[in-house]
Amino acid sequence: MSRAMEKEKTPKDACFPKSNRLLNKKEFDDVFSRGKRFATRSFFSASFEVEAGEGKLGLIVAKKKLKLAASRNRVKRIVREWYRKTPKNRVIAVGLRRRLEEADFKKLISELETHA
Repeated sequence: MSRAMEKEKTPKDACFPKSNRLLNKKEFDDVFSRGKRFATRSFFSASFEVEAGEGKLGLIVAKKKLKLAASRNRVKRIVREWYRKTPKNRVIAVGLRRRLEEADFKKLISELETHA
């Protein structure tokens, strides 16, 4: 098998298991009712603190805002990567507020930093 065909293993801490996700409407409603709200040009979010290691992330990226699935998935990957690098002591729900242009993808991380 050639090196190009070998699959590189993902580091264990780079995974995003279900235990770290907000999965249903009740969990999202809980975050938005209990949490502190933030907003930037591209994102809105709500979060509250929990015990270390019990943090969760919920993503809201509507098809109405980004038509192409590849673009929606890219935004989700960027947000998940940002979350992976933050302390796991918060429950956070992050949503997209507006349509994004290709150039805006580069600015997403800096906007997300204000939500932490």
